[in-house]
Amino acid sequence: MRNLRRAAALAAVSLSLCAAGLVFAPSAAAAQDDCPDEHLCVWANGTYSGPPTWKSTTELYDLYSPSGLSIVNNTTDDLRFKVVYRYVPRETWVIGCLYTPPGANAHAWAMNSPLTLSWTQLGVLC
Repeated sequence: MRNLRRAAALAAVSLSLCAAGLVFAPSAAAAQDDCPDEHLCVWANGTYSGPPTWKSTTELYDLYSPSGLSIVNNTTDDLRFKVVYRYVPRETWVIGCLYTPPGANAHAWAMNSPLTLSWTQLGVLC
């Protein structure tokens, strides 16, 4: 009976600590808010953690991240982009679009392989 109470108490403490961690952890939306209006922002991680690694009011090219990439488009134009994934010994790529807010203006790749944002094009019809 004593072991059962101890296990229940430990479970309650663990749940409380997990809940507190979720409350105090920064949300991706909060980090996305670090991207100013009229800017294109890129993080060199897949979780929007910390301040943006690169910010620009124009197009961006050849941005490398060893693991993960996040993009937010807060400009007044739609954005087309190309991201290259490098899986040794090969690579693949994707071309996508991000729209102006309040549309789908953000995307993240959380992975443990190198990525390169090859290019961005603002004002291109997607």
